[in-house]
Amino acid sequence: VNITTNNTAGGLFRYCGSTANNPLFTLEINDLSTTQSSNTIYTIDWGDSSLNYSASNLPNATQHTFTQQGLFNIIVSVTGSNNCIAVDTFQFFNGNNPSVGLSTLGSTVSCNPGAFELPIASTTNNPPGTEYTVTVNDGSSQITYTQSSVPSSYFHTFDSTSCGINTPNYDDAFKVDIIATNACGSSTATVEPIRIYEPPIADFNITPNDTNCTNQTFTFDEDSTPGSYFFNNGCISNYSVEWNIIPNNTANYTINSGSLNNSSFTATFQPGTYTIRLIADNLITTACAPDTIEKQICVVPIPQSSFTIDNDFGCLPHTATL
Repeated sequence: VNITTNNTAGGLFRYCGSTANNPLFTLEINDLSTTQSSNTIYTIDWGDSSLNYSASNLPNATQHTFTQQGLFNIIVSVTGSNNCIAVDTFQFFNGNNPSVGLSTLGSTVSCNPGAFELPIASTTNNPPGTEYTVTVNDGSSQITYTQSSVPSSYFHTFDSTSCGINTPNYDDAFKVDIIATNACGSSTATVEPIRIYEPPIADFNITPNDTNCTNQTFTFDEDSTPGSYFFNNGCISNYSVEWNIIPNNTANYTINSGSLNNSSFTATFQPGTYTIRLIADNLITTACAPDTIEKQICVVPIPQSSFTIDNDFGCLPHTATL
C-alpha cells in the first residue's frame, strides 16, 4: 500500500497548508501491494478516531478527509488468502509551520539570584504534534513541552553571575530561547540580554585586636570581596565603602587618619563598647542591595597605680604595712 500526498519528509507524510480555522485535508492512498490478486481483506485505521476502512480491495485514489490537525498513525492491515496478516504504520501530519513568542515583564537585569517570568505567546493556534524546547545558556537542562502542556509563562532562576558568559549577540549575558517545532518547520523566540550581577561581600580586619585601652590606636582595614556588574562594554567590580561607628558620639572617639568613606582608618576611643559597621555597595548599579557587616570593639581604661603606707618613718629595724 502506498500513501500519496504532496509533501513527505523522512518517511513522514505531511500537509502544511491547514490552519486551526480550516483543518480539512483529503488524503489519497493507492494499493501498490505485490499480492493484490490474493489479498482478501483491507483494514485501515486512520488514527483520527473516525470509522475504519474495511473492504475486500483497495481502489487507487481511495480518499479520507482529516477534519482536525495533528500527528496521526495510519495503520494498514492486509489479510491474504492464506490468512496471513501484514501490518504497516504510516505517520501523517496535518498542520502548519508553528509560531511562538517570548517576552519579559520588565527589566532583564537582576541581582543574584535572579528570578524571571517570561510569558510565552502565539502558541494557541499551533497544531497538535508541535513541541517546544526551552534552552538557557547558564548550564541548566533543556525543558520540553508538548502542544497540550506548553505553559503561559516560563519561570527560571539564575543563580550565578552573567559576567564571562557570552551569546552570539551580547557579551556578559544570559539568554533564553524557545523553539517551536513540528513536521512543517520551526520558529524561535529569544529574550536577551539577561544580566545577573553579584554584590560585594563586606568584611574588614581590626588591629591590633578588638580590645584595646583608652587612647590606644585601632586600625580598621576594609577586606571585602568585590562583586561584578556590567557597565558600558564589559563587567567591572568597582565598589564603594562606608563606615559607621555606633554609638555615633564624636566626643567619644577621634579619627586619626583616613575617613569613614575610605578603605581604612585609624581611631582612638574613650572607654566603652562600640559597634563598627562597614557597608559595601556596587559603585554604579543599584540592582544589588549593599552588603553590611558589624563587629564589636571593647575599650578599657588605662589602669591607675596607687598604694598607702601606715608608717612611713622610723629607725631600723622598721616595719611598715602597705
